[in-house]
Amino acid sequence: MATAKRRINSTGRKRIARESVDIRLAPLKPTEPQAATASLKVDELGFPSDASVILEAYQRSSSMRFECGTVGIPEAKVMVLDELDRAMPILFRLKVVESTGTGKILGAADRIRPTGNENEEGKRSIFPIRETDLGPELWRVTIDESGPWLLLNYRIPSFKHRILENPMMRGLILPAALRIVLEHLIEDHEFDDGDDEDWRALWLRYLREAFGIDDDLEELKEGIEKQGWVDTAVGKSAKHMTSSSSSVPPRGAHDANGIPEAE
Repeated sequence: MATAKRRINSTGRKRIARESVDIRLAPLKPTEPQAATASLKVDELGFPSDASVILEAYQRSSSMRFECGTVGIPEAKVMVLDELDRAMPILFRLKVVESTGTGKILGAADRIRPTGNENEEGKRSIFPIRETDLGPELWRVTIDESGPWLLLNYRIPSFKHRILENPMMRGLILPAALRIVLEHLIEDHEFDDGDDEDWRALWLRYLREAFGIDDDLEELKEGIEKQGWVDTAVGKSAKHMTSSSSSVPPRGAHDANGIPEAE
């Protein structure tokens, strides 16, 4: 089966399921910063009711912090992300912090993607599409700690819809985009032990379950073997995606193009 190195989580803090927070992006407007709303479900996770709940929005070296009440009385938030680059994907981090003033983190969920780009059924894609301001570029793949994103220039009318609905458009963009992701994955496939929500684990699972690609990446030698693995994976996945009604591999319950929900 497809395997990769796993890192041990030695922080001692409880890992909170990302489903405990629902973050949705507001539609992007040309002259305004990105905004988002958050709703929290943390009152049944076993933390002290007076522990503080904190959300952090971040991208690379920039971040914004939002106080969201306590575990017993969490507060829904409207967040104006005016200190972050609206052209780049934004991730979120949920923290539950001890109330005694020590600052001890009792639990956390990291690399939370907002759900504004998910489909109507709420299935999360492992390769989500985000429409944003790319200047003269038509599209771009960016990879952060939450995984890869396919960025589309929001100034092009109905660009996302055309890719989702038009096999020719998918054929022009997706193979090249997938190659970028898979070339990154084969060089960076190490993830935390037990974190089956890590983007590397999800992509390896998708390739294994959808296409039977189950090579041990640790055993692939430099050069031709790695390139052969990428070529095979691109060929199988691109053929599937460009001939179906779904543009990118979703992460959710079984459907025509999906992989199982990661528990």
